[in-house]
Amino acid sequence: MRQLSGGHQFSNQVASMGFTPGVEVTMIQNYTRGPLIVALRDTRLALGRGEAEKILVEIA
Repeated sequence: MRQLSGGHQFSNQVASMGFTPGVEVTMIQNYTRGPLIVALRDTRLALGRGEAEKILVEIA
């Protein structure tokens, strides 16, 4: 993960889930509709599309 573009509350919420700068995020599921499933720090998380749009990642 590279950067978060949400407000202070959003940043705190996703940081508590493990999204911090430099952490490796792997896309598990990304269908056309519905939530995205990602893996980070040995955990799988479901993110709504609105949340996912606020998380900037860099392709490795």
